[in-house]
Amino acid sequence: MYYSDLEECRRLAEQGDPYAQLELAEAYHEGKLIEKNIEAAIEWYEKSAEGGENFAHIELGRIYEFGDGVEQDYMKAIEHYERAAFTSPLQNEALYRLALFYLNGYGYEQNYEYAASMFEVLLNDEYIPEAKYQYGRCLEYGIGVDKDLDLAMHWYERAAKEGVEEAKEACERLRKG
Repeated sequence: MYYSDLEECRRLAEQGDPYAQLELAEAYHEGKLIEKNIEAAIEWYEKSAEGGENFAHIELGRIYEFGDGVEQDYMKAIEHYERAAFTSPLQNEALYRLALFYLNGYGYEQNYEYAASMFEVLLNDEYIPEAKYQYGRCLEYGIGVDKDLDLAMHWYERAAKEGVEEAKEACERLRKG
């Protein structure tokens, strides 16, 4: 926790500090220094997001996408990811999640071309190596792009070097033919 103690964080959060609200939400969400309480976490994430802390939108998106203590709701997840994706320097995580929604047809009409183009935009993001793997899948199977096994292998290898286990398996599969 960034703040020296939970009470200081709570005091600042109650005064409207969006970063303190985010910290307090994370404490409730993860059960750090306080009993885990998803309802309280959502409340503080929402206040933080309203105050301009866009990372709170990403966390709310994850909560609703995965049904973390709430009923799974792709539309609410999309709403928060879109707000983060188009208003934040942290947009790449949200863009990756949205690309998966388009790929799988969750909450959106399935759109392989758009999903593949979003993965392609994220290829140089070192913090989202999974985008390299997903783009490799698109290339391997011709999902939204022309099939290209050599280029698929290239992106699988890059993702594998960055620790994506599925990419390691994909490399082996392609090598075996």
